[in-house]
Amino acid sequence: MGRQHVRDGLLTVRQQKTGHILEIPVHTALAQILAATPGDNLTFLVAVGGKPFSTAGFGNLFRNWCNEAGLPKHCSAHGLRKAACRRLAEAGCTEHQIAAISGHESLSEVQRYTRAARQSRLARAAMATVTQAFPVAENGTPIGKPR
Repeated sequence: MGRQHVRDGLLTVRQQKTGHILEIPVHTALAQILAATPGDNLTFLVAVGGKPFSTAGFGNLFRNWCNEAGLPKHCSAHGLRKAACRRLAEAGCTEHQIAAISGHESLSEVQRYTRAARQSRLARAAMATVTQAFPVAENGTPIGKPR
């Protein structure tokens, strides 16, 4: 991916696996990073010598960075996609919205990626609801009747 894939605030990419084209809005923080990134290559990330990474080459380098950082063996470049899906789920996005960004064709795959986030978000929402319905004083005693 490179600057030629960003137009009008959208990152347009063709997925390798399916051939589908995705148009993904560029997050404000990423837009700032891209604006500060040198634009002398066709790709944002380049290997030594200024050439684009191969898929395997980037994955291997990312694994080396994970090792150097002392991260667990399950951490990988692909894990960034799963982390993005989880963050979208924690922000309250629907499975369809998440799939529109991740490019997953199957909602069951999105659900698998976001199961833990969905549980966590729902549990927090449930506790907020019960706390509002049954308020307690600082000493733990109930205040009034349930709302």
